[in-house]
Amino acid sequence: MDSDSVSYGSDELRGMGDVKGSAIGVPGLGYRVTDWLNVQLQAEVPISERSNGTALHFGITSPLYTSPKNSVTLALTGSWGTSQYMQTYYGVSASQSAASGFAQYDARSGIYAYNMNIDWTYKLTPDWSVVTAAGYTQLTGDARNSPIVQRKSSPTGSLKVTYRF
Repeated sequence: MDSDSVSYGSDELRGMGDVKGSAIGVPGLGYRVTDWLNVQLQAEVPISERSNGTALHFGITSPLYTSPKNSVTLALTGSWGTSQYMQTYYGVSASQSAASGFAQYDARSGIYAYNMNIDWTYKLTPDWSVVTAAGYTQLTGDARNSPIVQRKSSPTGSLKVTYRF
């Protein structure tokens, strides 16, 4: 909802409308190449709102410290988006341009970000863990050049509870 009566969102993006929410499936694969190098591929696939597009995340990880209860890992990741994904999150359609004042912008498929993360995993049980992550993301390509992007790089962080099966 993009109206004056709602007080969420950015004033700078007024007129751009909303991205429809979607349940997202996140399947992934990983392969341990050596004791210090793992490769990973993860997909971000919308289930209920397919028009949002799909993203793929590919990366390498390396454990820096490992004990029975704790591990610290460094990860370098690249992210690629389909043309639908890129247009949904970084593009400006003709109607959005007319409503917002941003220049029309067609964001094509491609690599849109690089990320570096340090993760600390604490095992609560053999199956359950808490993961704390801190990192830095740098936009690139059509995402970086989008007229709606205000910051081309940013710090990131997360706290997750995971179950391993």
